[in-house]
Amino acid sequence: MNITFIGFSEAGPAFADVMIRGGATVTAFDLRSLEPEKAADQRAHTARVGARHSGSMAAAIINADIVISTVTVDAALSVAHEAAKHLKQDQVFCDLNSVSPETKLAIRDAIGPSGASFVEAVAMGRTAEGRLPPLLLSGQFAPALARDLRKVGVNVTVASTEWGAAPAAKLLRSVVVKGFEAVLSEALEAAEKTGAREPLLATLADWLPGVDWPVFTKYHLGRMQKHGMRRGAELRECAAFLEALEVSSATTKGAAQRQEQMASGRTFAR
Repeated sequence: MNITFIGFSEAGPAFADVMIRGGATVTAFDLRSLEPEKAADQRAHTARVGARHSGSMAAAIINADIVISTVTVDAALSVAHEAAKHLKQDQVFCDLNSVSPETKLAIRDAIGPSGASFVEAVAMGRTAEGRLPPLLLSGQFAPALARDLRKVGVNVTVASTEWGAAPAAKLLRSVVVKGFEAVLSEALEAAEKTGAREPLLATLADWLPGVDWPVFTKYHLGRMQKHGMRRGAELRECAAFLEALEVSSATTKGAAQRQEQMASGRTFAR
């Protein structure tokens, strides 16, 4: 089975590693490989998991059975339009980006003229510390893709053959998880300024006793500082989704801003 990743930063390599060990041949194309100052690092990043580097999107797609897009939220639709120029009828294009159901449908429509099958996908968890999250799929061709991905070791579930089920679940999860991170970081920053950090962590441990709060807070603050710009963009997609449902998005918009502040260093870095 030949699988191509378009975008190869965090999620792509983690899934590629599992797929390669499961017997798949994986090719990767990332725009950073076209930037002279980043090209060598990107090629090495690809080689570390045993994937093949491709110098263009067209070359990466040509022999693929499955093409998986793992790019940034703001690039997902434009990448689909570009990929559609090279896709053909017997291929599958799977969008694995955390975008709204409406954006997923726009991606489906962009892929449609190529004749390739389209599947919505989301990762229901984090790719960290050797842990690969399960995939949730939706759309007409989701059951067939799920069978293929299971053959190469991926934990995958079909939410529905109807459009929108998988991305809706992912966005609502992000509202909770990334929103909680934002609120937690605000409380911790205030606790640092008032000398209340230890009492705060102690009372949180009483609230949720199964959590190692010092470790938990260090991990999630680090994630915000490293990935806050991307996570902020994802939360803005969440806000647009909530507004389309006539649900207030004020908290989610605030969380998006907080994620971006943490990434830019405009707030505390503990």
